[in-house]
Amino acid sequence: MLSPILSQSPFRKAQLILLRLALLTAIAIPAFSQVSNIGPLPEFEVATIKPTDKRGAISGAPGLFIASGVTLKTMVGYAYQLRPFQIVGALGWIDSDLWQVQAKAADGMRDEQTFSLMLRSLLADRFNLKAHVETRELPVYELLVDARGLTGMRLSEDQNLPGPPARLPSGQFRSRRGIATSTSGEGMRTFEATAVKVDELVNKLTNELQSPVINKTVLTGLYDIPKMRWATDPALSSAGSIFAAVQDLGLRLVSTKGPMQVVVIESAEKRRRIDFRQPYSIGTIPRMSPARTIITIWQDGH
Repeated sequence: MLSPILSQSPFRKAQLILLRLALLTAIAIPAFSQVSNIGPLPEFEVATIKPTDKRGAISGAPGLFIASGVTLKTMVGYAYQLRPFQIVGALGWIDSDLWQVQAKAADGMRDEQTFSLMLRSLLADRFNLKAHVETRELPVYELLVDARGLTGMRLSEDQNLPGPPARLPSGQFRSRRGIATSTSGEGMRTFEATAVKVDELVNKLTNELQSPVINKTVLTGLYDIPKMRWATDPALSSAGSIFAAVQDLGLRLVSTKGPMQVVVIESAEKRRRIDFRQPYSIGTIPRMSPARTIITIWQDGH
């Protein structure tokens, strides 16, 4: 159960407060009207937002969206299913202030795409967020097979697609097939994988370089990737860079430019605090049909 968001007061008084909010929020606010071909955005039944000083992550359960200690920029990335480097205009508090969000969808629904659209609607309503999607020419990397051919990674002997990873009672995996492993610490990072597609490596490189990596290897099938090691700051370590680690596999990264979809944040605002006095959690707030009820706790805006 989600934690209560309201302090105690008579039930009837709370109902009147909620009814007033329901009527206010029933007034339509265009949500990302600049984004074409989306149509009306779905909405959460009820949601709470409040500031926090503890950094966390986005998680969830059937019918619930939970973000604990994340920035507005992070939520925009989730709402549009884009990576951080594809978000333009996330300046100041948008990329620094941390928020805690708890939102409930109807009937225990847990669909990633629908949740993303619901979050767009919520951010537009609660942060007055205005944004649009466009395509820009951005720096990207192309992953190619080196002229020498593959030297480190090789085709996996078993080309059958791995099943879901199964764990032994000890917690270890029964089989390493289809599993990629990363480590980080003391200025070093590693990556290795068994029986994975090249796209698994591409995703890792994209996250590390914080720039799009396009797979131009034309390699198909499943590959075993031996442990790659690189320094987060090669100038401070005898270990090589991530580019050198890629070359050890018989691949190379080439810097170029290419079209990339981005979301441009035009404006957003923090609104002033609203205090409530009834101890309801999201699971017990009375439903006000047909109007929706979204209760938000804000820090003072500035």
